[in-house]
Amino acid sequence: MQPQIALGQYLATRSAIPRVVGVLATVFAVVGLCATGLWTWGSLEDLGHHHRHDWDSVKTWLWVWGGLSVVVSALHLTGGLSALLYRRRAPRFMTAYAVAALVLVVADVAILIALWPASSRHLADSVQIPHFVFDGLAWMWPTVVLVLMNTRRAKQACVENPLT
Repeated sequence: MQPQIALGQYLATRSAIPRVVGVLATVFAVVGLCATGLWTWGSLEDLGHHHRHDWDSVKTWLWVWGGLSVVVSALHLTGGLSALLYRRRAPRFMTAYAVAALVLVVADVAILIALWPASSRHLADSVQIPHFVFDGLAWMWPTVVLVLMNTRRAKQACVENPLT
């Protein structure tokens, strides 16, 4: 009977940070996949109607960005489910997701500015402005994840067997 009491006491005092982050991460990973579809294939479809040779590098970046975003979303979902279940690897997965997402946001802004043709208002309306708005919102959650999942209490809560 003693191990059950110890387990109950441990579970009552265990930090809820991983579980809360896990629930939100699971939802946000799905939202990220949907946003990737919108901002990648929507922009590509729009640019496809107005083919210009100086947009080919932007189209290539959109394909690369879309592929990387799917990988980051998969890492996000894996980390979220791990955190939801208090797995030992959850802080590492969520930290890897957060760093990858922040690097992708910075890369997206930098590359879209570098590839911006001087005389293209249509490209700005179809790609740059929507991406800049998305990137402006996309840095917040990974920053929160990076801070919360690296706290001592969150790391202590993520154990395989709470009695060991």
